[in-house]
Amino acid sequence: AFLGTTVWPESQARLKRLIELGFMQPGDMEMNMGERLGRAEDFVDPV
Repeated sequence: AFLGTTVWPESQARLKRLIELGFMQPGDMEMNMGERLGRAEDFVDPV
């Protein structure tokens, strides 16, 4: 299902912009993606 969404024009535009910013290329964006997208501990369910 996910792969099918990658052909949507909106998704194509977002993917293009991410690649322009350094997605899927060695560098700051890839090495620090977690900091840019959110911290894992922010998504842990409280026990």
